[in-house]
This record gives sequence, C-alpha cells and structure tokens, in this order.
Amino acid sequence: QRGALKKAGEALAAGRFSRARQALVKHLRHKRRRHPKQARFLLAYADMRLKRYGEATAGFQALVPRYPLLADYCRYYAARSSYKAKRFAEALGLARAVSATATLAVDASLLQADALRALGRLPEALPLWRSYLRRRPGGARAAEGHLRLAQAALKAVGAASRPRVGGRAKLDEA
Repeated sequence: QRGALKKAGEALAAGRFSRARQALVKHLRHKRRRHPKQARFLLAYADMRLKRYGEATAGFQALVPRYPLLADYCRYYAARSSYKAKRFAEALGLARAVSATATLAVDASLLQADALRALGRLPEALPLWRSYLRRRPGGARAAEGHLRLAQAALKAVGAASRPRVGGRAKLDEA
C-alpha cells in the first residue's frame, strides 16, 4: 500500500498522470490505506490533468466537507474542471464559493470572469478584470485583462455607433 502511494507521488512529479492515477486507485482500494484524503485529492488532480473533467469535478467536490484544510483548493479545482468541460454556469458557482481570503482567490475571480464571458455575460465580467488589474497591474494575466477590457469597449462603441431602426441596431447589409 505504501509503495502505491510513493509510486503515485513520483509519477505525478514526473507528469505521468495516467500512471499516477493507476497507483492512486490501487492505493485507495487497500483496506488499511494511509492518507486517504490526500490520495483522493491527488486522484482528482490526476483526473483533471487527464481531461477527465467530470470525475475531477466530482472528486474535488466530494472532498470539500471532508478536507477543510484544502476546501478552497478543492472548490477552485472543481470550478476549473467544470470550466474545461464547458459547464460554465457550474464553474461560475464553484468559483464564487472560493473564500475571498483564500490563496487562490484571485485565480478564482479570474475563473469567474472567464465563465461569465463564456456565458455571454461580459458586463458582469468586466469589474472582475478591473479589480485584478488594480490589485496586480503586472500580474501574469494583466495583458489578457487589458485585452478583455478593450474588447468590451470596442463592442460597446460598435453597438452604440450602429444606425438604429425601430429601437434596434441596424446591421450593415452586404
């Protein structure tokens, strides 16, 4: 049993997620397994990396009440897995559940913005991007934040400058 967990750790560190998953499943089947919460977290993480998003989301969500120390990590990774599975409304709800004081709070905020944008709710996403740019002007996603704000401004200007017919914007006819 200890060997399976060790093999899983080595495989995860080497980026061999399929092998890690196999070792974790083997470890969790053992009756006297050690560190089951940690093994389940790593299994969900391996599932996420293997693009098994449904299983990853379920695994992370199941850990939230059982593993309070990593509850916000579980919420964030569940949200990320849902987003990757194109379940944007679910991803939005899960990302909103991450505590504002969590280490991953900024990442969860940007994931909310991404989900809102994917849902076609760009005006709701813009304050999240503005907040990110105020807090982290040189952050890893600052360029993307400026791009999203510029896209929204262009969209607003484009919609405002179209001729209106009967209260609706008239599209150019080709």
